[in-house]
Amino acid sequence: MADAAASPLTPETVLAAVAESMNAEASAEFRLDTPIVVDSFALVWLQHLLEEKHDLVIDPQYADLQNFSTPQAIYDYIRAHHPDRTGTEAEPAPAAPREEFRATAH
Repeated sequence: MADAAASPLTPETVLAAVAESMNAEASAEFRLDTPIVVDSFALVWLQHLLEEKHDLVIDPQYADLQNFSTPQAIYDYIRAHHPDRTGTEAEPAPAAPREEFRATAH
């Protein structure tokens, strides 16, 4: 496994892994918001790269390909499922909308 396991994953390291898994260059044309199509082969290769280079295991049963639409979406997935690896806390689930409270005079 890689020594990078101790360092947090950043959007840029995920972008580089995604670029490598798709045989693309991380460049001005390939950014965090670039739409991508991750097929099953690319997902397996991405999982391999993240495990080998960053000691991060993505459980394939939870890796929903539809959510992997951009490198940023992949980073967001990692951040939500492995917050300890990104150096951030997982974002709390959105609160249910509250009904507006109105005081009435008697």
